[in-house]
Amino acid sequence: MTSQGSSDPMIASLPMYPVARASVFAFWRAIASRLRAHGVTGVPASLDWPDDLPRHWRHPDLLLSQTCGYPLVTRLKDDVRVVGAFAYSAEGCSGVRYRSVVIARADDPARNVAEFGSRRVAFNSPDSQSGYNSFRTLIAPLSRTGPFFSEVVATGSHAASMRAVANDIADIAAIDCVSYAQICAAEPDLCRSLKVVGMTASAPGLPLITRGAATDDEIATLRAVLVEVARDPALADVRADLMIAGFEPLEPGAYAEILAMENTAIAAGYPSLA
Repeated sequence: MTSQGSSDPMIASLPMYPVARASVFAFWRAIASRLRAHGVTGVPASLDWPDDLPRHWRHPDLLLSQTCGYPLVTRLKDDVRVVGAFAYSAEGCSGVRYRSVVIARADDPARNVAEFGSRRVAFNSPDSQSGYNSFRTLIAPLSRTGPFFSEVVATGSHAASMRAVANDIADIAAIDCVSYAQICAAEPDLCRSLKVVGMTASAPGLPLITRGAATDDEIATLRAVLVEVARDPALADVRADLMIAGFEPLEPGAYAEILAMENTAIAAGYPSLA
């Protein structure tokens, strides 16, 4: 089997959970080795860490990447093919499904999300399922007389949202539960300054994707390899660092509920967090 029918180098990334980068690279080396063993040509030796993710995800030479479910259903659905998703072991995950934890400062007297009306909210990006779309859906029923929050702070990343809350720049944020667990493992002092005050509804986890022109045989090979690396006992320590507990093939329709979340919030008169 060949990718694109040539040996020209392709590109790959696993950019969405970058805390343990050494383990991400080790995991990719195992994936790349197995892809070559399955006859895939042009497999890159290393991963990209692209600054422009939307452009990267649409690249015609994309072999494998991980995106977010919200841009998948809103902007990428005609440009990529879904391979599947990893299952993670972080609290809030169930199989390939995940949630966001809603966090506040540990010393904030508010005890639940409903008590944060007219407070400041931080979010990583408006195209984030975990930091924006699922949070908007959670807040929509609480917003009966206009905007629920008094101020909206865009941070650019989940880690930055956590720091914004910890440093009293914002009061509340929704954080992908896998990101939260990994950041807490790496920065325990940061997490000791925060508390969890709620959780969003669950959704299918971050989709692994390839280029839109990939064939069914190429999809099948990618899935077979990802099943292998998700089970290989020799990779147990690497998977533990990344909190990867398995892999499941998924079709694009599995992510339709993410768009339904957006539509629910809009129908409730809450099209944005602002």
